Amino acid sequence: MAAPTLARLIEETARAAVSRIDASSPIATSIAVRAVLSIAGLSWRESEALLERTPMCWRRN
Repeated sequence: MAAPTLARLIEETARAAVSRIDASSPIATSIAVRAVLSIAGLSWRESEALLERTPMCWRRN
Protein backbone atom coordinates (compact mmCIF):
# COMPACT_ATOMS: atom_id res chain seq x y z
CA MET A 1 0.00 0.00 0.00
CA ALA A 2 1.31 3.42 -0.90
CA ALA A 3 2.32 5.66 2.00
CA PRO A 4 -0.20 8.43 1.20
CA THR A 5 -3.02 5.88 1.07
CA LEU A 6 -1.98 4.36 4.39
CA ALA A 7 -1.68 7.79 5.97
CA ARG A 8 -5.18 8.71 4.79
CA LEU A 9 -6.58 5.41 6.08
CA ILE A 10 -5.07 5.99 9.53
CA GLU A 11 -6.21 9.62 9.58
CA GLU A 12 -9.80 8.88 8.60
CA THR A 13 -10.14 5.91 10.94
CA ALA A 14 -8.64 7.92 13.81
CA ARG A 15 -10.99 10.81 13.07
CA ALA A 16 -13.98 8.46 13.19
CA ALA A 17 -12.86 6.97 16.52
CA VAL A 18 -12.08 10.32 18.12
CA SER A 19 -15.35 11.90 16.98
CA ARG A 20 -17.30 9.24 18.87
CA ILE A 21 -15.59 9.75 22.23
CA ASP A 22 -17.43 11.75 24.89
CA ALA A 23 -15.12 14.75 25.20
CA SER A 24 -16.42 15.53 28.68
CA SER A 25 -15.08 12.22 29.98
CA PRO A 26 -11.93 12.64 32.09
CA ILE A 27 -10.25 9.84 30.13
CA ALA A 28 -11.32 10.95 26.63
CA THR A 29 -7.86 12.19 25.65
CA SER A 30 -6.23 8.99 26.84
CA ILE A 31 -8.72 6.89 24.89
CA ALA A 32 -8.23 8.98 21.76
CA VAL A 33 -4.43 8.75 21.92
CA ARG A 34 -4.51 4.99 22.44
CA ALA A 35 -7.05 4.52 19.65
CA VAL A 36 -4.87 6.40 17.18
CA LEU A 37 -1.78 4.42 18.19
CA SER A 38 -3.73 1.20 17.78
CA ILE A 39 -5.00 2.25 14.36
CA ALA A 40 -1.39 2.98 13.41
CA GLY A 41 -0.52 -0.62 14.24
CA LEU A 42 0.94 -0.49 17.72
CA SER A 43 -0.04 -3.18 20.18
CA TRP A 44 -1.32 -2.13 23.59
CA ARG A 45 2.08 -3.00 25.06
CA GLU A 46 3.92 -0.89 22.47
CA SER A 47 1.49 1.98 23.06
CA GLU A 48 1.99 1.86 26.82
CA ALA A 49 5.79 1.74 26.42
CA LEU A 50 5.70 4.72 24.05
CA LEU A 51 3.45 6.75 26.34
CA GLU A 52 5.63 5.98 29.37
CA ARG A 53 8.69 7.48 27.69
CA THR A 54 6.88 10.41 26.03
CA PRO A 55 6.28 13.74 27.74
CA MET A 56 2.74 14.05 29.02
CA CYS A 57 1.94 17.13 26.93
CA TRP A 58 -0.93 15.18 25.33
CA ARG A 59 -2.73 14.94 28.67
CA ARG A 60 -5.24 17.56 29.65
CA ASN A 61 -4.94 16.97 33.41
